[in-house]
Amino acid sequence: GAGKTALCKLLAGRAVPETRTHDPTEGVRIEEVERDIDGKTVSVQLWDCSGDLAYETSHPAMRLGLDALVLVRDAEDPAGDGALERWHDTFAFGGGTDDGLAVEKKLLVRVGKMSDMSDANASPPNGVLAGVRVVRGSLEQKADIEALVKETRAALDGVLAEVTRARTRRGNDR
Repeated sequence: GAGKTALCKLLAGRAVPETRTHDPTEGVRIEEVERDIDGKTVSVQLWDCSGDLAYETSHPAMRLGLDALVLVRDAEDPAGDGALERWHDTFAFGGGTDDGLAVEKKLLVRVGKMSDMSDANASPPNGVLAGVRVVRGSLEQKADIEALVKETRAALDGVLAEVTRARTRRGNDR
């Protein structure tokens, strides 16, 4: 796996075992998080969606009320960011809107070994992911994990700030 579940748990402030074995997500796991955005506490649900297409029938329910999208990929995947295009299109455009989620409401996290953080993993995404903010890092060593979580939280806060501003503009501050 790419480390979606471990990253999701870490973002929620939960511990992750030091020796991790791959335990594939079945369906979806939801983590509740509270973040301080522009002086206001914002409650967030992080939906850790299985990468197994056997759960594809649950995707419409997962899209309901979707305000932002965080895509996590394995930096070792030879398909690169292109492997995420299907997931992007399913969730960013699946809610019935013509334009989908604004680029400011999306985040791409590339997770791998530090040795895999080559130039290809440093390049900006293209195609449907063009313009999406990128965080990259490793879940190998404690210092790497802390840096990845810190950078991902900061990027997520930027996404949440955009979501909050959009809701305020709509007059729907839920």
